[in-house]
Amino acid sequence: MNKWQVSVLAGVFFLLLLTSCAAPAQATPTQAGNSIVIATFTAAPTISQIPQETLAPTLAETPDSKVSGQLPGVSPVNVTVNLEQQKFTCTQVKKGAAYYERTCLKGLPSTVLFQVVISGREPFIVDFIKASVRQNENPDNKIASEFLSFMGTMSYDGAIPEDAKAWVETTIPTLSANPDDAQEAVFGGVKYVLSGPPRALTLEMGELP
Repeated sequence: MNKWQVSVLAGVFFLLLLTSCAAPAQATPTQAGNSIVIATFTAAPTISQIPQETLAPTLAETPDSKVSGQLPGVSPVNVTVNLEQQKFTCTQVKKGAAYYERTCLKGLPSTVLFQVVISGREPFIVDFIKASVRQNENPDNKIASEFLSFMGTMSYDGAIPEDAKAWVETTIPTLSANPDDAQEAVFGGVKYVLSGPPRALTLEMGELP
């Protein structure tokens, strides 16, 4: 065997050796049944990405179906939302000695101040609403009548808003300066009481049990 034949055999042997050692590694996919499953990873949001309303717990009112307010079908939120639309500022619910209360205010004590206090045995019901108008200078029955008749049209189960409004408007001029000289009426099973001198007229709706 000459040198040329030896070189050829050595080259073939070298190529065969390289082919057997350099076989590419293949990834083995995870299989479920006959389909290939490709796993994906979704990063969890950081604290700064979570909306604040998700982080902060909220106090939810849990109505008790066995408890009904003296103004049935009305929730405190119904009242405060309507008043806030009239530019009132309302507080959050506060627990008093016996009742839960919210207070809504509008105006200035030095001129005309409108105030509404919403009370209930539970935070989600309304048993009693006291709306008042205080006018320190030149009291005007028209101002008081417009506000208190608006409150008198409160919507509740069995309400008769037009009758209540008419009663408020016609009764205010008949009130005397004697704070004990109150006028009463009932609309849809809810007791209404009007009282006070022209400087401090008050409308009460419902009763505290």
